[in-house]
Amino acid sequence: MTSLLGWWRRHEKRSAPPPLPRPQPWDTTRETWWFRQPTAPGGHYRIKVVDDTDYAFATLDWRVCHSCRYGLIGRIRVTDRWQRQGYGRLMLHRAMRDLTHYTWMTTRQSPDGQQFFPAMRVATGAALEPAGALCPHMRTQARHSTGSAPWQQESRPNAVA
Repeated sequence: MTSLLGWWRRHEKRSAPPPLPRPQPWDTTRETWWFRQPTAPGGHYRIKVVDDTDYAFATLDWRVCHSCRYGLIGRIRVTDRWQRQGYGRLMLHRAMRDLTHYTWMTTRQSPDGQQFFPAMRVATGAALEPAGALCPHMRTQARHSTGSAPWQQESRPNAVA
């Protein structure tokens, strides 16, 4: 009995555990991109990406003041299963499209955001630091929200370096 147990222990130590299955890339034909813009200057913009069950697995909220040339990334969320597949980057590039010359800041950053935004600083050239305050137009709009336009379907943004 002892020799069988000893053989098992020696054999078990040499055996490698089975490899973990590799995550499969998400099938982008099963996603739909939606965009909503504010009805007043300084209001909230929103992007959501939904799967074929209409679950919004990625969202981005942001505000822009064209008078002050200021953009504020409010909240970005990508569900765990879809993280590290470029959705945050694509949404951020979509938000900044045609406005790269604006000053872009963020709200307080989560631990994930503290890893994500430095990489996006390099990719976009924008500051993307936590903002100290809203511009006067955004502060006024925050007190007098007038809502948003209806959702509009968009095509998936092109990948940007």
